[in-house]
Amino acid sequence: KGVSTSKPGFCIYENSNVEIKNSSGSLDKILWKELEVGNEFIDGSIVVELQPWNEKSCFELQIDGFDKIVLSHDHLVYGDIIINGKRIDCLEKSEKARQNVMESDKKWICIEDIYEFHKLGAEIEISDGSKLVYIKPFKDGKPQRVRCISTSSGFYETNGLIHHNTARKLFYAMSDIQVVKD
Repeated sequence: KGVSTSKPGFCIYENSNVEIKNSSGSLDKILWKELEVGNEFIDGSIVVELQPWNEKSCFELQIDGFDKIVLSHDHLVYGDIIINGKRIDCLEKSEKARQNVMESDKKWICIEDIYEFHKLGAEIEISDGSKLVYIKPFKDGKPQRVRCISTSSGFYETNGLIHHNTARKLFYAMSDIQVVKD
C-alpha cells in the first residue's frame, strides 16, 4: 500500500528566475511560473511533475556569484550553518521540514533556519562552499504564490543552490502483494 507524506513542503516563488538547458544545450533564464514538465536544469535533472500553486511566506536570498531567488520559508537547500567554525546540526525548523519528506540527511536545511541564524551572524555555506550574500523576508513576509516540483534525480541545482526534490515521495512496504502505482 502506498504511503505518502502529509503534504509537499517547499516551493519557489512564481517570479523567480531559474536557469534551464535549451534544446541546443546552452542555458536559458526563465521564470519559475514558466517551468514545464520535461525542462532540464543545469545539473541534468529533469522536471517530471509540477504541483498546484500554493501560498507561503517567502525569503529573498542570494548566493555569491549567482542571481537572487525567492524561496518559501520551509524550502530545503543543501548546505551548512557554521558558528565559530562549527557546523550546527540541531535545527528545529529544518528537522520538521526534512520529516515532511522523510529526509534524514541533516545537510538539508530550510530557508527559515538560514534566515534566523544569519541574523545572529552565522556563516552560511551552501552546496559547494559558496557563501550566502544576503537573505531577507520577501514583501514583508506576506504569502506569495509558490509551486513545488518533482525531478528525475530527487534534487535540482539552480541559482547556486542544490534544492531538495520538493514534491511528495511515495514509500512502499514489501510483501507478497503486488505493488502498483496509486
